[in-house]
Amino acid sequence: MGFEDLEARLRFVLKSAEKKADASTKARVSDLVQARFKAKSRANKWLKWRIYFARTLSLSTMAALLLGTTGVVDMPLLSNQVVGQIESQGGVVEIIRGDESLLVSGSEALRQGDWVRVGHRGQATITTDHFASEVEAGSWLKLERSNTVFLDKGRLSNTSHNAAQIKTNRGLVKSGGGDAVAIEVLETGETHVLPETQQVAVFDLNNGQILARAGERVILRSDTILKRSEGSPTDLGLSNAQIESVLGKLAITRTKALTGIENVLAGKRDQGHKEIMSAEQSFKSVAQVLGNGRDMRLSHRVNLDSVAVSDIHSLLKTKTARADLLTESYALEQLFAVLAQNRNSLAFAPIDTGVEAYDRYVLLHNLASVATVNQAAAMQTLADNYVISVLRKVQSSPIKIEQLAFLNTQIDALPLNAQSEQFLTALKNRLSPDLSLALEEKMNYLF
Repeated sequence: MGFEDLEARLRFVLKSAEKKADASTKARVSDLVQARFKAKSRANKWLKWRIYFARTLSLSTMAALLLGTTGVVDMPLLSNQVVGQIESQGGVVEIIRGDESLLVSGSEALRQGDWVRVGHRGQATITTDHFASEVEAGSWLKLERSNTVFLDKGRLSNTSHNAAQIKTNRGLVKSGGGDAVAIEVLETGETHVLPETQQVAVFDLNNGQILARAGERVILRSDTILKRSEGSPTDLGLSNAQIESVLGKLAITRTKALTGIENVLAGKRDQGHKEIMSAEQSFKSVAQVLGNGRDMRLSHRVNLDSVAVSDIHSLLKTKTARADLLTESYALEQLFAVLAQNRNSLAFAPIDTGVEAYDRYVLLHNLASVATVNQAAAMQTLADNYVISVLRKVQSSPIKIEQLAFLNTQIDALPLNAQSEQFLTALKNRLSPDLSLALEEKMNYLF
């Protein structure tokens, strides 16, 4: 059979098969297909529901058994779990729970996931098994869990009973039992962390972290990287730069405090009290030097309002064993204690001989007369600084005749009394032998 014959045969076969189905056949086929589809669909749907109910029943049974063994079968679902209490201290305090809003007038239960809004004149207290927080006006926060708060904006003061954490959009603060910390989130999201007792762990958005101690202020921004300067762990001593800075601050503190006392004695009480307060701030700023890195780069700012005058000597003792720093800091601490006890009852006559070192030497001895035994010893330590200051001025000239001339000028300005003799005796004991002999001859002539 050739190709033409095969083509003709196929054309005949295909043409014979082109019979069209009538309407009754089409209807019968359509009804059959739809019936088969509905039957299969019902079977599949029943299979799906059977699987779903089997799984649900299994999970429900397991959950009931588990909750039953722990004695909390009647607890609500996890997302609706009570994790704390909120108490309004006044003003508008609102709980937002899903689509609901509840105004708090007394005490209300807080559930996991609740948002809390404290109005501009409001204040509230939140307590859980892990912490107690005082929430200030203008705050907006979420209670994520019984040990976790997300502070979106505003300020709260948190005291932890057990481990707790406070999140913000700029970082995270973790505290242990007994730690107290104040956290403030500004409108920009900038977060200020101020530990009030012990220390807390502060984390930034870049995996950096530090341990912030009481009195320090840590500021978290979106670009903050918390990493203490190399070599600044608390168990290392002070660097030379830190020592020089502390010595400078102690000297400034002493000068401001004595200037303030002199002004009080001269009748300029307001000015004198301001200078004494400035002296206290200078003294407390030693804490900032100790908080910086050994290279004196500012790693975090110390909140000086949270530092007490009585803290400085103790902080220095943890950092250094240098006798000059510890002796001076303790003496200044005692000076402020004497002023606090006698600030409004100082009745010494102002002294002005023109020799400042002598005037302040006498002033400190007058303060010692109204102090306790320990405080009086501290006043003597400070007074010795002014004897040493005269000694340094004498030694500043390499020429002996000039040293004697300066020494005679200082002696001639002093009054002839027991305090002058005491001052010159202390100076004589520190001079070189030849100058000491010359001063002794002068004193024998005068006294």
